[in-house]
Amino acid sequence: MIMLALVGPALLMSGAGSAAAGRVTSAARAPGSHRVARSGHLRVVRYAGYSVQVPASWPVYRLSPRSTQCVRYDRHAVYLGQPGADQQCPAHAAGRADTVSLSLSGGKPPWQGARWRPARAGALWSGAAGGAAYHGRAGTRLMWDARDRALAATFAPRGLAATATYGGGAGVVSRILSSVRWAGQPAASTTLRAYSASRAAVTNGVQVATTAASPAGRAWMSAASPPPDSPAHRIKGFDTCATPSLRVMQRWRHAFQAAAIYLGGPEAACPWGNLSPAWVQATTAMGWSLIPAYVGPQAPCTGFTVRIHPGRAERTGREAAQQAVALARQLGIGKGAPLYDDMESYDGSSGRCRNPVLAYLDGWTRELHALGYRSGVYASAGSAAGELGTDTTVYGHALAKPDSLWFALWNNRPNVSGRPYVRDTNWTWGHRIKQYRGGHDRDIRGVKLDIDSDMIAGAVYQHG
Repeated sequence: MIMLALVGPALLMSGAGSAAAGRVTSAARAPGSHRVARSGHLRVVRYAGYSVQVPASWPVYRLSPRSTQCVRYDRHAVYLGQPGADQQCPAHAAGRADTVSLSLSGGKPPWQGARWRPARAGALWSGAAGGAAYHGRAGTRLMWDARDRALAATFAPRGLAATATYGGGAGVVSRILSSVRWAGQPAASTTLRAYSASRAAVTNGVQVATTAASPAGRAWMSAASPPPDSPAHRIKGFDTCATPSLRVMQRWRHAFQAAAIYLGGPEAACPWGNLSPAWVQATTAMGWSLIPAYVGPQAPCTGFTVRIHPGRAERTGREAAQQAVALARQLGIGKGAPLYDDMESYDGSSGRCRNPVLAYLDGWTRELHALGYRSGVYASAGSAAGELGTDTTVYGHALAKPDSLWFALWNNRPNVSGRPYVRDTNWTWGHRIKQYRGGHDRDIRGVKLDIDSDMIAGAVYQHG
């Protein structure tokens, strides 16, 4: 996706990834049990005693603790093994495509949280007459996260964990998972324990339950109100697709004070990776402030797979807020914390695109307030960020405004001025963050990351 000059953060990126990751091809045999054979338009990938059929055109990456290969959900790929802690990911990536990841889990299921539901294979795609023929040893489980467009499964006997993401539909990745075989057993002798759930039960709204394990968040907002281009009381921040390791956060602490974390969402391009409740506690104990972001449905006029439907915009915004809260609570980020919806750049000249986005963000803000969280919106200065400032109503009712605005204006000026797109009188000091520079490499104490740079005078999360 190409964005207008000076606006837009997370671009859909392309590229083959790091050669150091050990890309597996049909012409080479990797160490251990990894090898790939072609068969027609499919390849049979063998990993840890299992085989699985995947599209022949998909790259297959072998991961290891030292691997820097970025696990990305915005392009077709197969990932084998656990990713390294220091992935080299693009700063700006968004979107969902069909991907599959396989690793040995040691019996730990690859799903977590209330958003996962048992899946019935026949409900995963339209036109699957009679459902899918899944084969695995007894005890295999298949789970479905309809909101985040993901599947997860475990396979006996060695505890193979599989996760898959999908874009337009789950048909391709569901069939890939159905092809998983344990090499020591003939396919005819294996069965999958049936787990059934109606499609309605899977797609209904997420139940957001309170939990004592999620302490109240502390949202920092400066009370001072200097001019937007003043250096007073600002802190430096960065954002990148994959959550950096704690080692990186320690080394980078002297140069930055805040970092964005991506909670998830149907258009999030990177998995949690290093992100965990322990990571949140450790980084905030170091003094870091965090900017929690959720990559939800995008504008109707964009090329993203998951787009806002004009007739359900406000309700979709509320559902996105519920999902973001559920994910935040899994990380121990409780009430009072700011959560930012990531709305990528779009052409707002048409009301058919502009109004559904504003209605969606209206629902996002209202639901977050109802659940006890602060509302934030990340958007390009030339689209939703500016429109949130100028519009006061949407579809005939008052437009709820977010508490804090994080806008992208890539003019390389390290201040929080949004002129001429975001007025100085909107989201005054203490309520705004500016992403002033797009993706670029930064090397600090021998650790290089591709980041966006931010200047922060708005709501961030601090533990305690």
